[in-house]
Amino acid sequence: MKKPLLDELTSEEKDILLPILIKIFKEKTNDKIHLTGDRIVRWFCNKKDAIGYKRAFNSQRFMKLTNYIRVNGLLPLLSSNDGYYVSRNKDEIVSMIVSFRGRIASQQAALDGLIAILKEIESEESEDLFNIDLSVNFK
Repeated sequence: MKKPLLDELTSEEKDILLPILIKIFKEKTNDKIHLTGDRIVRWFCNKKDAIGYKRAFNSQRFMKLTNYIRVNGLLPLLSSNDGYYVSRNKDEIVSMIVSFRGRIASQQAALDGLIAILKEIESEESEDLFNIDLSVNFK
């Protein structure tokens, strides 16, 4: 069975964090107003008790939630150097798609490079197995 791209969100993430994050993006961002991930993470950390979230909140959890939003088509969530925002501007969405495709190509190139190095190492190890110094000195 193939593992999903993401671990499923916990019930706390789905029931508490996700609705709040979606509301933040819908009500507090647009093409001109962006929120940084760090700012959102700090907000969640500061409001954790008030919203009833018990676990630690960090940038990895935030990225997991933003990816879930995108994967499931819950919002047209975009990001730039200025932060995250919701936009229905087709040009902005196309630009994000192009950016994702570029990142995917870069990741694929890095993966291909690591695979090539691994094959080289494995080849060297198999050669070393039979390259034994048989000149034993029995004195």
